[in-house]
Amino acid sequence: MNIRLICCAALIRLEMLYSIELALSHARTLEAVSDTPQLDCQLLLAHLLQTRREWLLAHGEHPLAQHEQASFTRLINRRRIGESVAGIIGRKEFWKRSFKVSAATLIPRPATELLVDTLLSRFSQEPLRLVDLGTGAGNIVISLAAERPAWQLFGLEKSLSSLEIARENGKEFAQIAWLAGSWCASLAPESMDIVVSNPPYVRSGDSQTFRRLAFEPAMALKAGVSGLDAIRIIVSQGFDCLKPAGHILIEHGNDQQEEVCQLLQQAGFSEIETFRDLQNINRAVMAIK
Repeated sequence: MNIRLICCAALIRLEMLYSIELALSHARTLEAVSDTPQLDCQLLLAHLLQTRREWLLAHGEHPLAQHEQASFTRLINRRRIGESVAGIIGRKEFWKRSFKVSAATLIPRPATELLVDTLLSRFSQEPLRLVDLGTGAGNIVISLAAERPAWQLFGLEKSLSSLEIARENGKEFAQIAWLAGSWCASLAPESMDIVVSNPPYVRSGDSQTFRRLAFEPAMALKAGVSGLDAIRIIVSQGFDCLKPAGHILIEHGNDQQEEVCQLLQQAGFSEIETFRDLQNINRAVMAIK
């Protein structure tokens, strides 16, 4: 056997040695940026190989081709600099569905499922009109549509790029109307039974949060010095577009609940109720016109 054949055989052996198990050992390089490095690594590799995490764990000896190694390294490097797994793979689980996301949309958070759960537990199948302000990827309004087919729903979003993603995510639901606009400005007075929103509520000076969420759209996060700029508008305009006895439900930052309650009271809302998320953090407020 000549030297060239020997070298080729050695290269083949090295490639074969790069297995799924070895690839998943990259999890240790994500520990500085993630609380779930092993899960992140598994999700990225499963996405690359178009398979399930369970299959990866059962086939640790399976070899990766050279182009797969290179692609996986690029994905890991993106995660190492702080880009989220959802942002990298372009999808995020929320409630009972998987949603397409992009650089134009805020990544849906588990805490926001509180809004969906609250509305479903309080309101039955009877027809009503609900608007989701700043719908983003459409995850709130689509999750509601799947559970309440008799509701007439509106997903309203200022970002046209984000609105296109929402439309694509919700294309199977005819009862959702997708609207371009800023908060309630385009809605008729007393036209809605429910206003729900997960608005921007990060203070403009919160540099730590903006570094952590650097790959997500700033317009979906930043809300002035107090973090309440968007919520003030939603409370004011929401009162006008709600029918008498209509409900408003707003997500907020963990230290903003008292101020949001005050804004609602000053606007004329009553029966103000507060909610905590699954981590026992103050997360949302509901009130009645």
